[in-house]
Amino acid sequence: METWGQNIGEIPWMPVGATYLPVPLGGLVTLLFILEHVLLGSQHTRAVITFDHAIAETEAL
Repeated sequence: METWGQNIGEIPWMPVGATYLPVPLGGLVTLLFILEHVLLGSQHTRAVITFDHAIAETEAL
């Protein structure tokens, strides 16, 4: 919070605090993957969805 008032010299419109945003955002994405795994189980039991099967089947004919 203390670095939001400071600007980067090369990019004056960007606050220094914005350079630290990937850390909590990455943590949030990791938390979403953990919750998905806990609530829905492992992905190896789920069906694989691909959108190119119809194209591959018509090319084989």
